[in-house]
Amino acid sequence: MVSPSGINSLLPRRREPADNEATVGQPFTTITEYTEEAAPAVATLWRESAVEWPGGGPFGGRHATTEGVRHELRGNRPLSTFLAWRPDRVTGELRAVGFLSLIAQPEDPTATYVGLLTAHPEWHGFGVGRELLTAALDRTVSLGLDRIDLHTWSGNLKAMPLYKKTGFFWVPDTTVRMANFLPMLLKIGPVQDYFGQTGADWYRDAVRTLDVTPDREMFGNAEVYTYQWVRDGQMLRARIDRHANALLTLETPHLAINVSLDDTRLPIGTTRHASVGITVPTGAPHVSATIVATGEGAVRASHQAHRTIAEGHHGSWTWPVSGTVGSQTKSRPGITSPDVTRVLAIVNETPINFAAAVRVVPPVSLSAEDVNPLIPGTSRTIWVTAQNELDVPIDATTRLTVSGPFTVDVTTRTATIIARGRYSFPVRLTANGSGDGALQLGGRATYLQQGATGQLGTAGSVDASSGDGAGQAERIVTRGDGAGQATQHGTVAAVAEDAEAIETASSSEFAPPVFIPLHAGPTGSRFVEQTEAHVRVITDDLIVTAPLPSSGWQPSFSVVDRHTGNELLRHSCGLGPPFAPSAISNCSWTPHITRDETGLTVALRSQPERISGVTFERLIRLAGSSMLEVQYRLVNGSSSACTLEVSAGTSAELDGVRQSQIACVVDGNVIVDESDRFPDWDDPSGGASHLSEPWIAEFGDGMVVGVIWSDARDVTSDNRLAELILPFGTVAPGGTATTAPIALYAGPGDWHAVRSRWRSQYSSQSSTSGHAGTQSHGPAAAHPSIEITIERPFAVGNQVTTSVSVTHANDDPMTGHVFLEHPNGTTDLGEVSTRGSGNPVVVPVTLALPEWGTTGQAAFPVSVTLATSETTYRFPVPIVRVGDGRPVGVTIGDIAQNGGVTRQTITLDTGRMRVKAIPTERGRIHALETPSPLATNGAGHTPTPSPPIGTRFASHPDTGHEWTNHLFSSVPDPKPWVWFNPWFGGVSVHLRDGGWHTGTTCLDHARWEWHPVETRRGGVLWNGFSTTATVEASGIPPDQARLVGLSVTTTYLVAGGGTTLVAETTVTNGTQSRLHSNLTLGTYLQPGGSVNDVVVHYLRHGERSRARAHGTLWSTTEGWIAVASGNAGPALTIVSSDSHARMMCGDMGLLGVHPFISSEIDLVPGGTQTSTTYIAVARDLDEARAYRPLVGTALPMADA
Repeated sequence: MVSPSGINSLLPRRREPADNEATVGQPFTTITEYTEEAAPAVATLWRESAVEWPGGGPFGGRHATTEGVRHELRGNRPLSTFLAWRPDRVTGELRAVGFLSLIAQPEDPTATYVGLLTAHPEWHGFGVGRELLTAALDRTVSLGLDRIDLHTWSGNLKAMPLYKKTGFFWVPDTTVRMANFLPMLLKIGPVQDYFGQTGADWYRDAVRTLDVTPDREMFGNAEVYTYQWVRDGQMLRARIDRHANALLTLETPHLAINVSLDDTRLPIGTTRHASVGITVPTGAPHVSATIVATGEGAVRASHQAHRTIAEGHHGSWTWPVSGTVGSQTKSRPGITSPDVTRVLAIVNETPINFAAAVRVVPPVSLSAEDVNPLIPGTSRTIWVTAQNELDVPIDATTRLTVSGPFTVDVTTRTATIIARGRYSFPVRLTANGSGDGALQLGGRATYLQQGATGQLGTAGSVDASSGDGAGQAERIVTRGDGAGQATQHGTVAAVAEDAEAIETASSSEFAPPVFIPLHAGPTGSRFVEQTEAHVRVITDDLIVTAPLPSSGWQPSFSVVDRHTGNELLRHSCGLGPPFAPSAISNCSWTPHITRDETGLTVALRSQPERISGVTFERLIRLAGSSMLEVQYRLVNGSSSACTLEVSAGTSAELDGVRQSQIACVVDGNVIVDESDRFPDWDDPSGGASHLSEPWIAEFGDGMVVGVIWSDARDVTSDNRLAELILPFGTVAPGGTATTAPIALYAGPGDWHAVRSRWRSQYSSQSSTSGHAGTQSHGPAAAHPSIEITIERPFAVGNQVTTSVSVTHANDDPMTGHVFLEHPNGTTDLGEVSTRGSGNPVVVPVTLALPEWGTTGQAAFPVSVTLATSETTYRFPVPIVRVGDGRPVGVTIGDIAQNGGVTRQTITLDTGRMRVKAIPTERGRIHALETPSPLATNGAGHTPTPSPPIGTRFASHPDTGHEWTNHLFSSVPDPKPWVWFNPWFGGVSVHLRDGGWHTGTTCLDHARWEWHPVETRRGGVLWNGFSTTATVEASGIPPDQARLVGLSVTTTYLVAGGGTTLVAETTVTNGTQSRLHSNLTLGTYLQPGGSVNDVVVHYLRHGERSRARAHGTLWSTTEGWIAVASGNAGPALTIVSSDSHARMMCGDMGLLGVHPFISSEIDLVPGGTQTSTTYIAVARDLDEARAYRPLVGTALPMADA
């Protein structure tokens, strides 16, 4: 074996020149550690590299400054910060051409993490990235660690092959975490021998597929990453169990060792078998092998053996593996699983560590939702869910038992649950008095276990706690031809000799039972729950939860709205400097609860290992229903003084809020602006230093989160609402210091609620200046007691026949005059009198529209005015001409895709617009085309006249017009793009469990069907197609089996002669369980055929617009977006019918604007939810604005 210093020689800091680099007179890259003297060069590097980053880049991107770089890096504690230097091609002076920061991973002490990596665009392809990654690998190896991780984006086509070539693997189901196990492999004796004896180069001789896709590979039933090198016909291959983050198999020219499990899922109470095999090839020396196997986490295993294996022979060992009620912690993708079976193989006195991950699960896991404290004498409906963790169907009987002053209307429920499926049922919970109690969920499952051919299967019936067998019954499974007869759940009557398989029907208790705390008390009560995992305080309005085990980078607590379950804020802290990672990153916490007459205080205490003798406390006090106070205390038990600070950050989550704003007082003025654009405090000379009042608030949709402070040394944003630096000062030995309090408000209101609390409770000023200087975009005036709607907003041809409905919510009588304002003038609809919301007044309306052939206009600015003796109200209403009555051309064809796949296509031709779709591939539309004039000469580009009504371009291609596709899409096959892989573009529907869509979803595994549609709705004849994705047991990944029965139907409709596309999506919960998900309609737009130079217009308390600039800004909007190609070019407008939907602008900077419309799905079994989106090609921005009143307007039901 080579020496430890020789390990580093396997990671050379010099390299052979790249293929496109001259070999004469071309200097190599120089790698150095960062010092503050290099900050100007780093700032220049980041400014010039920002264009390569979708988000604009760190340190301010193209606005990076020297002081900003220094400020950012002073607050971190990297293991190393590497700079790559090369001579400038013009001046010859050294310049920074690459940057890499390497930091420790608090959540995994065996790994390092690449925090930032960039190479100057002019030096791409010259090995700068490789040199930096080599330095990072070298440093990780020298620290004795096993792995190095990084994050990138899935469409990073330049860097992804480099990362894979240097040993990184894309962790599946992440966007995008990459893991590199070379540091671990290079510590293994036989691996060192291979490189030392063959002279192989770890980079040049690696055999690897470098495609830009997740690294999904199976070896047996284990998910693995495979490293392979070949040099002069000599091969080294190592497989990594990607859940254990450990070596699973190793093959060298002299031996092969592999560890395997017969099944990686281990239900508690059952047994699996693990094996080790060692093979010595012919011509290799014999091997003396000792095997020591153990279990870890919830895995129980023990085995020891020794054997000498001769040349050309194979030896193997097998031992049982069982699972117990243990942590059962679900590991995050890329993070080591806690449940493994470990194998130490000592081969010729050289130890090699192997491990295989095991998923220990109870046969059935139970949960309940909507369980909140009750006021005595009240009831609420809660939902109980049983999850079948087995790979076979079960008959599950769930038992419910309550203690304390509570009763339930259901005590047992039996259901058949499909393999890996779920079953939910409602339970009525009643509080008969004040007090605490518990809901215990347990039960019994009967399931089948496969036995050996021709004999009875092993009894799998167990008691969760004792492991004893119970309740065995038997069933024989035949070939299906009558051979082998059996009685199910009874005694075997007869067994034919040629029966192929026998199963036992086993019955076992759910393991473990679930206890859910219950509370009942009067208004103003505060309830405390404490487990090994967390401490939780429940008030009338809030649920505050603080995890107790180490949570990684920064300890935090969350605040949730008790009434909706929406997370409102998250507060975290660090002790330093430096703060990333900080001295408390790996700490666990001990809680102490104290109560007094005015409130309750939770003290979370820890003693950080990095600062000997110091005790750190996080104090959370709840005194008001929506108010919290947070303080930090330091007790110096060491023999020397210490000077420390706390970095306390608050993030406003505001789940369920569609769009939010931020407010604070800067230079005496109340500033109110979009939360995604303000405050911009990345530069230390920015706005925080100008704050006139120590508070900041984020608010929207009637909810607000606010932070109030009194003594902070610094205030920054750091992608949070507020990041405060709170000084302890110098604390003498034996001394104690406490920071000034931070007040957090989370509840109903807007920024005024936060400011008023600062004034009344924390400020010495009774009033401050600022109101007169308020800078904000106020909401439009509302008319809460008056509602005016239009029955049929869609017109065909040059006339619309509809009606206006006027409703007065108050009981007082109201009389007024109604006027209709439209492009042709004003129409007097007469006098109306109404009283009460149940008595609307309906006024019929017939309105002539301008000739379409004259104006080409489809949407019109129309409003209804109601004039009473006291007030005049004005309501914009939608009038959209969706067609002219001509028929829609429908063409069905085929499209060839990679892999020899042929899919059906459909084209809808309205005469003014063509819609092209691939219905069975995500139901996606890849083209939305309108005719555009062709140039008649190359000099003047004189356009031909607009096409006459009635022209059919599909059948008359020589009309002097070409078609422009306004959708940005990938046809015929998807491809990687920015964060998305696979990326289809165009228009398509996605259903996801959480986060935002960047890859595959459950619908990609569904069965897709489609058919053409013709329907008359709202007086309009619509044509189109309907596509349905149904999740079925066959083809769905096992971890998504709970979704079997779910269906999503999207119907796309157009009218003849129109330029409006309707997308109506219905989610039907055909599963056995309650469904929580997110429905997203993604649109990728290129008005006029290009993503360049477009301008996005959207509603955020008034209309806003944004032109193209580098970076991304995912603003939310109030149901309407228009993306225009200049002021005079076409504009695509998107309108949502769902007033609760969240519409994102999807501003991706120079890559265009691509809106997303998302709706939260919460459906009981059998429930449905429908949302409608309108997509229209408008002549210009003015017409696009006329579509705004469609917000919240659903497509009428089918006409009778």
